Amino acid sequence: MTYNSSYKKRKKSGQKAEDLAFEFYNNMEGCHIIPFGIESILGSKTDVIRQLFYHCVPNKLKSMPDFILFWQKKGYKKKMWFIEVKLSSFDFLRLKLLDIETYKYWNETFNESKLLFYIQYANKNNFKQVTFDKLLELITANNYEIKKYPDNNKQYIEIPYKDF
Repeated sequence: MTYNSSYKKRKKSGQKAEDLAFEFYNNMEGCHIIPFGIESILGSKTDVIRQLFYHCVPNKLKSMPDFILFWQKKGYKKKMWFIEVKLSSFDFLRLKLLDIETYKYWNETFNESKLLFYIQYANKNNFKQVTFDKLLELITANNYEIKKYPDNNKQYIEIPYKDF
């Protein structure tokens, strides 16, 4: 699957990754996970809104994290995380620069609640977890090449799987 696959195909694959993430956290001791992203809010209206009104939706809402995770383990401080699920069909994670800026908002705005990425690698049949702060450290330390999608000129970077 590539960036120019249809939205429905990408969403179907992404939903599988979200289901795996939900199952992982839901089965973890001390975790309570709830859907949070824009698709969760729009529900059955997602396709209509995407087709007719998506250009009106602010980027911060389009890039809402997929889940909110409440975590408490004996002996540790209670914590709330925003969970962003990503699916990669390659040996790298592709992130748009515009999305990175929006992720900063979700990572920095709500006091101690931070953004955590759950990255499902389709070709490796496993996943990685990484905080947004760690992701920014990787980006800064490695100075990844900025590329552009040919269809819309949006800039992105590719973070190799091995870097996680």
